[in-house]
Amino acid sequence: MRKTREKGITLVALVITVIVMLILVGVTISMMIGDNGIFKKTAIAKEIHNEQVAKEKLELILDDLALDKYRVSEYNTKEYIDTKMAEQGIVIVGNMTIVDGWKFEIDKEQLIIVDQLGKGKENEQIQIVAKAEVSSDYVRATIQVQIAYEGTIQEVSINGEKVELLAPENGVYSITQEVDENGSYKIVVKDEDGNYKIESVEVAELTEDMEIWKKEDMENFRDKVNSGRTFETRRVTLKANIDLLGTEENKWIPIADYASNNQLTFKGTFEGNGFEIENVYINTNQSYQGLFGINEGNIQNVKVSGRIVSSGKSIGGIVGAVEEANNSEIEKCYNIAEIYATYNNAGGIVGIDHGNIKECYNTGYVHAGNQTAGGICGYKVIGKIYNCYNLGRVTGKQLIGGINGAAGKGGFETVYTYNCYNLGTLSGGNYTAQITGYPNVNGGSSLDVNCYTTNVTVEGLNEGEYSDNVWIEDNGINNGYPILKWQVNEKN
Repeated sequence: MRKTREKGITLVALVITVIVMLILVGVTISMMIGDNGIFKKTAIAKEIHNEQVAKEKLELILDDLALDKYRVSEYNTKEYIDTKMAEQGIVIVGNMTIVDGWKFEIDKEQLIIVDQLGKGKENEQIQIVAKAEVSSDYVRATIQVQIAYEGTIQEVSINGEKVELLAPENGVYSITQEVDENGSYKIVVKDEDGNYKIESVEVAELTEDMEIWKKEDMENFRDKVNSGRTFETRRVTLKANIDLLGTEENKWIPIADYASNNQLTFKGTFEGNGFEIENVYINTNQSYQGLFGINEGNIQNVKVSGRIVSSGKSIGGIVGAVEEANNSEIEKCYNIAEIYATYNNAGGIVGIDHGNIKECYNTGYVHAGNQTAGGICGYKVIGKIYNCYNLGRVTGKQLIGGINGAAGKGGFETVYTYNCYNLGTLSGGNYTAQITGYPNVNGGSSLDVNCYTTNVTVEGLNEGEYSDNVWIEDNGINNGYPILKWQVNEKN
């Protein structure tokens, strides 16, 4: 009886062992030949490697062609490239090349690979509808793509960059992609078998960097901003002195003109390169007047001359108003224009400011018929002014300062004025002071730190915080008083 029981136990153990071995064999076979098996992964890795080898082969040929552009006199974009490709055993039709069975699209002008299309063929069953919508400020565009296909879409790329592919709704895949450059955007859609369909969409209305060489360019730039273009992330570069030829019959309309549309603003970078914009003439009853009306960007290295007169408020040589914006700066600018506001907030550089002003100076006459006039800024609400000076006469009824007419605002951080000096004549009633006329507007606060009206020296100015040693001895242009380093290379 005992032997029979032992045989039964042994038989059960044998059966269990066989079952376990079969399970392990099944797992092993699955690991080897399943969809995620080793064989499958090895095959995929081999294909990726082979495609990379083909790509590198094509890149070497394109690099050699790029050199031929300069060393071969008979170089021709079409015939020469096609011949060279054929000599290397590469099939080329238009911009499509086939290297060892792998398809690549190239740009024959730039001699670069613009897309990898695998070994598939064009799938006419894939339907693509694409359009581009430009934002209201002309800074970016949204490419919208809809893809209709009964099968499975494996991958979508726009100009070679893969985009996120969400599950389809009612058989339609929807994709959006933001872009910030004009041009042709190629959409490549691949199915699960590697076959593809290509569509393109054009983006043509986005704002681009500009160069200003003449009066007409300046007016064109102004008109673009006044049509709603903010120039955010863009750079506008002055390439020469510009004479606006301002007269009563040829008045300047500010860039980002508040009177035209109170939503207009400039958010880009205006690089003046030390050139002068001459004969800016404004005579109006509108507020926020200057070369620029409203600014939220950076304006630097520009000189303004002329006459700016308004019965409104917030008038400046460079900008009427700098709005509340992160890191907005007016830097290394110079005003010699006459600034005349019959109401409030007249400044040689800025009428009313919520940003930072640094390394600027004014020699023009500044007047506010009512109150708040400053050689640099009429009313400094928030931010800092540092390393600036004023030589111009500043007048008004009250709140008159050599640098700021008034500064600070209740509920905001303290306004600081660092390392500045004033030598201009001041004329006003209450709250007239050499640096800041009225320092505590509506319970706010401001501090003038290391500022001078007498005993002005390079050493003293450079000792202050934020000085960055920008002050140097006069080289004969400022009656012996300190000047800013950038003035040495100032264009006349």
